[in-house]
Amino acid sequence: LTPHPVALELLKMKFFIVAAAIVALACAQLDVKKLFDEADTNDDGMIDLQEELKANRAADINGDGVVNASEFVIAFKKRDLKTSTREALFFFFTSDMNSDQVIDDSEVTMGIRMLDSNNDTKMSYEEYSKGFSLMMSSLKMVMEGAKKVQAMVDAADVDDDDMLTGDEMFSIISPADTDGSNGIDKKEFVTFWMSKTGDNMDRSERLFNKFDGNKDGSLMSDEEKKGIYTAFDYNKDGIVSTEEFMNAMLFMHVQIRRESRMALSVMVTPMFDIQAAFSKADNNSDGVIDNTEFNMLYMSFDANDDGNVTIGEFVPRFIKTGFTEKGSIYVFFRMDKSGDNILTMNEIDTAFGDFDMNKDNSISMDEFSKVMNMLLDQLSIAAKLGAKLSAMVDDADTDGNGMTEAEMLSILAPADMNADGIDKDEFRAFWMNKTGDNMDRSDRLFAIFDKDQNGILKTDDAEAKGFFIGFDYNKDGMVSKDEFLNAMLYLFAEVMDGVEADMMKMKPMMFSISANFNMIDNNTDGQISRDEMHAVFQSFDDDMDGSVNASEFVKHYMMTGMSSSGSLFIFFRTDDNGDLKVVKSEVDSTFDNFDQDDNDMISMAEYGMVMNKTMGELATAKMTGKNLDKIFQAADADADMSLTRTEAGMLLAPADEDKDGLLSKAEFEKYWPKASGEPLDRTAMFFGYLDKDDDGEFGNDNEKTDFFDSFDYNDDDSVTQEEFNNSMLYIYAKILKDLESRVIGDTIIGYFF
Repeated sequence: LTPHPVALELLKMKFFIVAAAIVALACAQLDVKKLFDEADTNDDGMIDLQEELKANRAADINGDGVVNASEFVIAFKKRDLKTSTREALFFFFTSDMNSDQVIDDSEVTMGIRMLDSNNDTKMSYEEYSKGFSLMMSSLKMVMEGAKKVQAMVDAADVDDDDMLTGDEMFSIISPADTDGSNGIDKKEFVTFWMSKTGDNMDRSERLFNKFDGNKDGSLMSDEEKKGIYTAFDYNKDGIVSTEEFMNAMLFMHVQIRRESRMALSVMVTPMFDIQAAFSKADNNSDGVIDNTEFNMLYMSFDANDDGNVTIGEFVPRFIKTGFTEKGSIYVFFRMDKSGDNILTMNEIDTAFGDFDMNKDNSISMDEFSKVMNMLLDQLSIAAKLGAKLSAMVDDADTDGNGMTEAEMLSILAPADMNADGIDKDEFRAFWMNKTGDNMDRSDRLFAIFDKDQNGILKTDDAEAKGFFIGFDYNKDGMVSKDEFLNAMLYLFAEVMDGVEADMMKMKPMMFSISANFNMIDNNTDGQISRDEMHAVFQSFDDDMDGSVNASEFVKHYMMTGMSSSGSLFIFFRTDDNGDLKVVKSEVDSTFDNFDQDDNDMISMAEYGMVMNKTMGELATAKMTGKNLDKIFQAADADADMSLTRTEAGMLLAPADEDKDGLLSKAEFEKYWPKASGEPLDRTAMFFGYLDKDDDGEFGNDNEKTDFFDSFDYNDDDSVTQEEFNNSMLYIYAKILKDLESRVIGDTIIGYFF
């Protein structure tokens, strides 16, 4: 029986648990200067290779020429610092660069070279402390993730015996099987792991690859589970303790981080420091980067002072931050939303908004770090793709002098299995196999290539020729490897733009209530006055007609981090009379709703109370929305994402038990709670809106016609899924308002803007 690949890695691992428990490395207590001075034995202010080798050899108690984990512990015991076992293991695994469980002279030498940023074969205190800063930053992130994994392990250990049976161990990841297939594909695992642990996409994908021993793209087969369980049981007593599980995960995580850094090295140099980059931009050292500081940083790249930054100006200057040329090019492409190879002030302002996650007009270190880590995650994926693409170019460029049109287009030729053009399925299978990219990004890339939207790519048509011309940046009739890789980097940036946009749509509550409060509290006195709330709504009034319509409201409210549907719901809740515009009197009504103690000021506590209630309503709307999607799709007979009048008549047809063409209140109240998940009180109120003539039935007179027309708010005689969802959101908001007031209005259901 061939061991699972995880077992082959873990077999190299010899844990020294008792000894490691006293390893002395605690971030809060570590005196970096003291450690540096101890290593600098000749007091010249530098640590050279001989001094570092001497220190390593001094720790070699048994004289075998290497330092094992026990010896590593004893050497640090002299510092009399404290740390957890898990932190100790992290440092040992990190120092053991080839994972053979000992630290030898070659690894010490490699460590010196990594920290020696000016290549003078010595380490200054600045270089030494910067290296420690990077390691401590890594430790912090690893420990935060470890706490989340530990919580998952504790939940899985149902009998609290600190041992994991096979069922308990695999119950940790079984919720990732969202489609109920009894298998977990890469997309399911990555989505689950990122949401549970906060780890990034690249490392989550690498962890999946380690678990996927038979490389079939799926986890949870009996053979695979047996192999993984055996690998985690490193003392071979037949049971995996929770300690064994956590230590094995830590070992793999260190390996994955090392692999990721190696892949990333073509994009970012090892000495790139997020904290240093933040400090450089924070000119006045007040702990935040404001819009002026951000603009000054990027406009410093404007060598010819024309008010714009070209790619030629940006790249050589951005390299100085620690990014490589390829990494700098990718950052430029992500900022250049128009794709014209020029950064304008509008695009720089957009970039500032991407960093300013809570929309308080400043960038904190936490916000900066989150965005930069997301960027590094993307660069790591791009680096992996680049290596695969480079090999594909080498195969296509037969003479090594650049690719002709035929040679470049031959890269995709094998995907055309039926010699009739490359369809989406063929492209996906080919691209994922050749590059290792995931399904979502492969599909998005196909959509970019398929410019005429006919679902087919051909290597002999104008579409293909257009791509060759676009890739030939210097217009010499050939596409070099560098031109090809840069063009693909541009397309990857476009793909990631789409991924992030869709992620924003899926997260309706990506905003901070406190930051939202601070945005309205213009004078920062910790309270919102009526005038301050008026000022915000006036800023939404783009056409200055004295009212804010739905389009204006949604556009501006989305800038707080709220999704479009979440912003629309809040608009509906603010629009008291349902006329689809917000006027000053409704702003006053909203203010009074927040002002619980009637002192004409809104405190943070009052604001938070109402907004948390609204967030709960939005969460309910999101859950109900999934059921409404099913109802819509069942009625959409031709699956064209819109309903004709006939199809719309089928929306509630399943509720008509007696098949008389009319819907009684009893029939509706029996059907709707089960179909939509809505409670009986809101169901009864919804029926009241449908039954315009109050005769206890829906479907007679003009009720069905009015129902369709009110949902068809663009008057094109069809109801799209967006129209349906927005109209149902309007109804939901109206029901909530009417439940609060206990008054059912006669307002015709509709949504227009």
